[in-house]
Amino acid sequence: MIVEKTREKGREGRWRRWLLVVSLALNILVLGLVAGAVLRGGPPVGPGVRVDLTLGPLLRALEAEDRAAIRAGLQARRPVERRGRVEMRRDMHAMLEVLQAEPFEAARMRAIMDRQFDRLQTIQGAAADQVIAHLAAMPPAERRALAIRFEAELHGGAGPRDHGGDARGD
Repeated sequence: MIVEKTREKGREGRWRRWLLVVSLALNILVLGLVAGAVLRGGPPVGPGVRVDLTLGPLLRALEAEDRAAIRAGLQARRPVERRGRVEMRRDMHAMLEVLQAEPFEAARMRAIMDRQFDRLQTIQGAAADQVIAHLAAMPPAERRALAIRFEAELHGGAGPRDHGGDARGD
């Protein structure tokens, strides 16, 4: 009876560990997508690619020139310096070590992820500041056209631009 309970507990522990690993992998994926989108100028485009993370629908609703201007402003601000990118890479390798280690050290993984999330928050804050500054500088007609495209993004992504129309109203 005790042997059976020990086996069940061992299986349950492995199952939970794998669930944690999968969860961590998904979190890292989301972290990478957000950081990559911010640093590369918006989310990837193409069929089936939709990652709505805070600024996603708004960034998709912006015209390409607007996204380029925001990206240029963000790159000029450099929210993550070279040292930060080196630290991010170092933390990814540390995550790998934690995942490979026995026993799994949840507290160490949490500390690594917290550092990554702090860096991401810095990037997201800088991106939000840049977007807001750009929106504030837009003429009212362009901002209204953006609102129309943004609303379309919120309702499935089919907007005037998707059908060859020009929503700017120029």
